[in-house]
Amino acid sequence: MKNIILTLGAVIAGLSLLSCSRSGYEPGPEDLEDCPDVYFDGGQSAEYAFDQTEDIELSFTVSRYDTSESFVIPLEISGPENIIQVTPLVFTMGEKSAKITVRVVSLLEIQKEYAFTISIPAPEYAPYYGLNETSVTFSVIREDYEKVNSGTFHSELLAMSSNKVSLEYSEILDKYRIVSPWGRNSGDIIFAWDGESEEVTFEEDDMFYIEQITDSMSGSVYAAYAQPEEAAYDPSDKTFTFNFWYAIPSAGEYAGFGYSEDTFTLDK
Repeated sequence: MKNIILTLGAVIAGLSLLSCSRSGYEPGPEDLEDCPDVYFDGGQSAEYAFDQTEDIELSFTVSRYDTSESFVIPLEISGPENIIQVTPLVFTMGEKSAKITVRVVSLLEIQKEYAFTISIPAPEYAPYYGLNETSVTFSVIREDYEKVNSGTFHSELLAMSSNKVSLEYSEILDKYRIVSPWGRNSGDIIFAWDGESEEVTFEEDDMFYIEQITDSMSGSVYAAYAQPEEAAYDPSDKTFTFNFWYAIPSAGEYAGFGYSEDTFTLDK
């Protein structure tokens, strides 16, 4: 059925193109020849979490190809109003890269995510059809999670050594999280638990990001997601057991990597 839908979509798109050619094609906006071709360095879009007392300040790097002139470039900012301040984007003559600083200047509601996008105006400063990133999207959140314990996380399927990680609790969300059990830049395991019983629950459709996993058979490395199937806590040995379905993003969908019974054992 999926292939049929895609095929029909291609046919419809083709008919649409024929229709456009008959009624008169209107080209899109053109890039400017003297555009300085300004862009955000790649890999800067992210989610940023802070505790309740930290000052929130972020820095983003912006570059350009044409360095022959000095520029102060106006930025387009979308997101909640009166939350952030952004320093001017200034290039001096001959300077290829510059930084902008984003500061949160208003009180944030705890455990609420605030999302923003900063863009370089086209076509004056960035091309419509360039290959580089002309915007950066990010979010900030203040969290009330506090460390309540630590423990050892282990996954047989991922051929990983046991990781020593923290267990934290949010009073506002009434949830626990195991912090980065798959590695420093990976997601947390977030779940509901009353602190003593065997029952452990997740939100429907929860999937936790893993920056990289290693296939224990082939040694290949992938980015992946872990979807919880079920979980339980055994108070006799202070161990959580998680049954995860591991999946690898593939062509806009997910390819199954395998099931694993992973464990997290508390220190005390």
